[in-house]
Amino acid sequence: MNSELNNYLSHHLVSSGDPVLNGFVDHITSLFPDSVIAIVFYGSCLRTKQYDGAMLDFYVIVNDYKNCYSGRLERIANSLLPPNVYFLQADINQKQYVSKYAVITLRDLYQKVSKKSFHPYFWARFCQPISVPYAKDKKVQEELLCIQALAIETFLTSTQQCQYLNVNQDFAPDVWINGFELTYAAELRAESQGRAKQIFDNNKDFYLGISRCLMLKKNQVSLKNMAMAPWRFTLLWRMRNVLGRLLSILRLFKASFTFKNGVDYIAWKIERHTGEKILVTPRLRRFPWIFAWPILYKLLSKRTIK
Repeated sequence: MNSELNNYLSHHLVSSGDPVLNGFVDHITSLFPDSVIAIVFYGSCLRTKQYDGAMLDFYVIVNDYKNCYSGRLERIANSLLPPNVYFLQADINQKQYVSKYAVITLRDLYQKVSKKSFHPYFWARFCQPISVPYAKDKKVQEELLCIQALAIETFLTSTQQCQYLNVNQDFAPDVWINGFELTYAAELRAESQGRAKQIFDNNKDFYLGISRCLMLKKNQVSLKNMAMAPWRFTLLWRMRNVLGRLLSILRLFKASFTFKNGVDYIAWKIERHTGEKILVTPRLRRFPWIFAWPILYKLLSKRTIK
């Protein structure tokens, strides 16, 4: 691992001891006392630190699904298609906050951010800013540092068509923005146009800091990426797009069972990002596998989600 990048990322991983985060750590660790080895905080709330009326996002890293679940169904579901996503409402300092958290083992996370993982679901998320409000020990903290560095390398090498040679120009922000556009297109995301640029702009210093650490200049690329024919690059991403839509649908329906009020959350998220209001009926809440298909078809036809 690039030692300069390692040192740079380590400063961003440190949690500030936020009382709200500490409250959620207590709640989550009490739910999985024998399995949680780390909790990762990510998403828009990490940047804004504004929790009122928002939903905090966490990854719960566990040592083994067997230690995590008593039921076989949840264990199998998480093993086959990680992560399982859950809703958590917590009263902290006499105020109520809401969050969602995704459960995955450390071993699975390593695999999912590596270059062996074809789809960008995990490496596109872990190359973005994260913090660690809880880690079982220093070794786990170092493991998460390696995971983020690996996710960054996978992101940069997978979203670039070829090495840049003989061009005396700094590695442009467009590399990050174009990369995020590719990864967003590989999922069914209820996001507005320009979201990729917004992600970069909101954390510009973070990404430019990574670029400096890796000396990412178009004439001096430290990440070795073999030149790739344009047709092959395009084909790979079209395959990721098709696979991503299938995986997104499967994860949405899985979340409707594991995520309390999951259908309501999905409807809220779509309306928040696109303005498209979805009427959630008791029938839809009870049988999402049956009655969500017409809604999904309508959203795809109108390109509300892509």
